Amino acid sequence: MTQPNNEGRSPKAQLAAGRIKARQKVPFLSHAIMSMVPKEAPGLNTMGVTKNWMLLWDPEWLLTLTLDEVAAVLVHEVSHLLRDHAGRCAAMAADHSLWNIAADMEINDDIALMQMPLPKGAVYPKTCGCKDGEVAES
Repeated sequence: MTQPNNEGRSPKAQLAAGRIKARQKVPFLSHAIMSMVPKEAPGLNTMGVTKNWMLLWDPEWLLTLTLDEVAAVLVHEVSHLLRDHAGRCAAMAADHSLWNIAADMEINDDIALMQMPLPKGAVYPKTCGCKDGEVAES
């Protein structure tokens, strides 16, 4: 397992460095990545987005990740927005918790193809016996 290396950066600097790394890895998402408005959420123990493009992030949790993992999580979060997961969930009147897991798997198999490392505990279609490449509605 790769150990986090934030090179002594503060949580805010680690987030900024992760955004730069994500933009380098997937330049076609640069505008979207920079359009998310960061808001610290101590105790969240993860990162998440709202349908209004607010990026919620836990400073302590962020420092447990490698810079490559931060970049991958940022690509993951912006993918929820670009795929309109909130709107699709509402349109189906789906259970939000189950939908989020399905949406995470929809995104994570694509991130794996980009060869970007997600943090330990990320769910993939194979986690639940599903096929890669399917959508959350599957």
